[in-house]
Amino acid sequence: MFVSRTWKFELDGDDHVVKLQAPSWYKGWPDAFHVDGQRYPIKVRLLSLARRFEFPFEIGGHPAALIMSKRPFSQVWWPRFKAALRGRPGGRSAADRWSYELLVDGEPASAD
Repeated sequence: MFVSRTWKFELDGDDHVVKLQAPSWYKGWPDAFHVDGQRYPIKVRLLSLARRFEFPFEIGGHPAALIMSKRPFSQVWWPRFKAALRGRPGGRSAADRWSYELLVDGEPASAD
């Protein structure tokens, strides 16, 4: 199950919030993220073979980027396979295949 990710931080004395939307049920990744209330779409081709996507934007006059990385298929498939062999449903969901990182001025921001 995907838990919404939110980054809250202070930059030049102003508070900022970056919030990742919940993943689309059919794609497995969010349709957008929000920066201080402004919506930025996440556009990825469904059949893209790339493993890393970068979505640049600006926040408070500083360069920033949301990085979306795809875990190798084996890291997603293997836990599900082992759970099935043990007769337990579960393992990781499709949304767990993606990891997200926020960079502000080239430095990682921590999520709440």
